[in-house]
Amino acid sequence: MTTPPRPKATATKLCSTCANPIPTAARLCTHCNTYQDFRRFLSFGQTSLALMIALISVTGALLPPLSNMMFRNSRLEERLTSLDQTAAVFVVTNSGNMPGTVISAEAVFPQTGSGSVRLSLPLAAQIIEPGKSQLVKVKPSGAPTLLVTAIYRSLAKGECTLNLGVLSYAGVVTKHTETIECVRLMGNLFKEGTTAIFTEIPAQK
Repeated sequence: MTTPPRPKATATKLCSTCANPIPTAARLCTHCNTYQDFRRFLSFGQTSLALMIALISVTGALLPPLSNMMFRNSRLEERLTSLDQTAAVFVVTNSGNMPGTVISAEAVFPQTGSGSVRLSLPLAAQIIEPGKSQLVKVKPSGAPTLLVTAIYRSLAKGECTLNLGVLSYAGVVTKHTETIECVRLMGNLFKEGTTAIFTEIPAQK
């Protein structure tokens, strides 16, 4: 009578988690259900997964407030809406998270040869609160007629500019520049010189 051959012993290894013997080729421990390859580092229980989701949600909710606290400043944007003999009217919008201030206005006239002449214009400083828009009115200048006439006589070719100075919450001063035809600028914001410009001086060609 022939004796049947004994089955070969299966090679084993120890589970990396529970240390029980398992087949060498096994990828999952039959004792503790732990993967034996790289996936054992990626296994999360339901509790751990829930905590991670909660942490991500809280972090996402806190990012905007933290950003506002770290980057506190105003962001003023200016736009000229009208210009006549009563005022130059700007709409100033603050899209930042802190207040900003409109502090000055000036007219700049290019002169023949080189350089330019700057004349300040009456403007009361105005604070623009964050998230709001406000009308800013630049009133006509009280410059003497002779001064305005002399500036007009020396005008170079090109256009004049109307500058609005703004002060950010961080203390930085910038200027918004609006390009305007010189005759239009003088005829509206320099009323004392308007008569001299249009009656004593021929129009520029």
